[in-house]
Amino acid sequence: MAVRVQNGYKKYGNVNFILKNLNVNVGHGEIYGLLGASGCGKTTLISCIVGLRQLDMGEVTLFGQPRPDNLGRMCGYMPQEIALLNVLTIRETLEYFGMLYAMDEFEIEKRINFLTTFLDLRKINHPIHSLSGGQKRRVSLAVAMIHNPKILVLDEPCVGLDPLLRQRIWGYLVDLSRNYGATILMSTHYLEETKSCDKVGFMRGGRLLEEDSPKSLLCKYEVATMEGAVLHLCRKDDNNTDEDPISFAFESVKLTKYISNSMSTKVIRNDGESISLPRVKSNHAKIIHALNLKWWNRCRRDWRLLIGMLIVPIFCVLTFENIVGPEPHGVRFGIVHNNPDFNISVPNHCNYDTYNKSQCLGNVGICNFLDKFETDKFNWVHVNSYEDGMDLVEAGSVMGIIEFPLDFSVHMKNRMLLRNFADNETIHGSTVSIKMDETNNILSSWARKIIVDKYLLYIDAIATACSFNGSIQPPLQFSAIYGSIGLFDVVSFIEPGAIIINMFSLPMSLVIIWTEDRVAGLEGRDFVAGVHLWHRFVSNILTQSVMIFLQIGTFLALMCHFYGMVIHGSLALAVGLVYSSAITGLMIGFMVGALWDSVLDVVFLIIFICIGQIFTTGVMWPLEMAPWFARKLFECFPVTHAIEALRAICIRGWSLTNPVVAMGFLPAVGWITIALLVSILAERKRYN
Repeated sequence: MAVRVQNGYKKYGNVNFILKNLNVNVGHGEIYGLLGASGCGKTTLISCIVGLRQLDMGEVTLFGQPRPDNLGRMCGYMPQEIALLNVLTIRETLEYFGMLYAMDEFEIEKRINFLTTFLDLRKINHPIHSLSGGQKRRVSLAVAMIHNPKILVLDEPCVGLDPLLRQRIWGYLVDLSRNYGATILMSTHYLEETKSCDKVGFMRGGRLLEEDSPKSLLCKYEVATMEGAVLHLCRKDDNNTDEDPISFAFESVKLTKYISNSMSTKVIRNDGESISLPRVKSNHAKIIHALNLKWWNRCRRDWRLLIGMLIVPIFCVLTFENIVGPEPHGVRFGIVHNNPDFNISVPNHCNYDTYNKSQCLGNVGICNFLDKFETDKFNWVHVNSYEDGMDLVEAGSVMGIIEFPLDFSVHMKNRMLLRNFADNETIHGSTVSIKMDETNNILSSWARKIIVDKYLLYIDAIATACSFNGSIQPPLQFSAIYGSIGLFDVVSFIEPGAIIINMFSLPMSLVIIWTEDRVAGLEGRDFVAGVHLWHRFVSNILTQSVMIFLQIGTFLALMCHFYGMVIHGSLALAVGLVYSSAITGLMIGFMVGALWDSVLDVVFLIIFICIGQIFTTGVMWPLEMAPWFARKLFECFPVTHAIEALRAICIRGWSLTNPVVAMGFLPAVGWITIALLVSILAERKRYN
């Protein structure tokens, strides 16, 4: 027998058996029609035959041998769904599967010309998504027949096709069977198609009720049509409802006699003729090349990939550097002067050139103080009274108010002259009162520092004009060993973390596309054609490495060339660290995709992982702020140590010999190993 299923049982989870004590026998060169209503187990049976599922009990043999894990060129499979990549053209699709089956270019071209002519596929350079439903099914059928397989397994191949085209396809299938010895197993809803079958099997409720040639069935049940035979079988089955097929003892497996040698397997047919079959052997290099070429063609046409891989990095850099990087400007602040002759809103009211800045105590006015501020940092708003200023702050119109007492300049002169002997009236009259909305602590801290610095400059200018000895500076001196003491130089702290997080998240997000492919049946069809998990691992690492290096180059070129980021350590070491984080994200994406089949579940999980990494890995603030137990937990996350290591390389200039830098690479090794093991286990469970 070409295909034999013996005592087959299959169930999903704790539900009832989908297949119950199933026995199917498909002879060499036969066309076997599998009939049955939707939900009777036809697709599950076909999945078990081609290797997408494993029987819980029983055995599947092909040409007398246990079914190999990889059917390769032996089998051509057409699933019930279209299972084709929409952005590829008809030619690209057929070339891709031809390469998976290790066909040479001449053979592929010859088969493409024949199949596109035979199946009336004239739009050979049109993408799949532009075709009608019937045309897509014809392309799917062409994919199954591209390599002239010994076994054709077709799940509802003629649904939705034109009757004339359906007749032509059946004629071709009969010719393949009669003249070329191809074995064809197909499920169908069309009872009239069974007249062309050599054998028909009727399934109901997971059981095979009858298996014989159409003529034998008609004679056995003394009916004129197959519809009558089917009705007779259903009535007979209804009368045998007390039978429990699960209680049957399993029949002994009777293997077909075969003779093996080092190059081929000879199957002995019933008529005594031997048929030499090639061993199933995949060309791994061609499979990986086909996957790489498929990804390249997909990237050229799928705008989501182009945006995700090239536009998003540029957008992230521009957004980050132009919002997080620069100091604030245009901050609105109210000026309460308590002087009817002063109005900051009048143009040129503070004409600083009219003030004698070099004359002692001639530069103690409000305008002299405001002169110390850069013109773009604050927008000064004239306020008549303290109460009006508080109303503006509460309404959100200004961030804060600076209140100068009445006759501020007079009191300021007296305070400078009297110094330690100034009375309370002079002290209060020369004190500047500042009230701010502290909701935005980052902005208010910056404003507080700027105002204090400018006030010190203002006092220093007064002292210089009066030839006071010394400089007006606090008795503290800060200097940076690494980095900068500037308040808004915090951007140099965030930049390494922003690069790592983006490069971790971008490759991981590709799992959404992989999950879409699985839901559409593309992954299963590739699996039957010989594509296994490790092929996809290698192909994705190769193709994504190219994109990862392009993205790293984009980040570093923009940040270093246009925004002044400096890498004090080894550039190669920094690139290697970012690359390891990106590959970690890619492998974690693989793991997520292997564990979940719903696109929505995967999207939410990826969002959860990315947001979690942003808030728990020290990207924006140091982990020293977290409780001890939380800090230890966060250090186990994939990119926590990588972020600190990249900071050490970029800001401190440390090398790989430093433990902080070396530790940045270790989590990548651990998480990649975990992702690989989980993906392998999940893959085995998926095809069980």
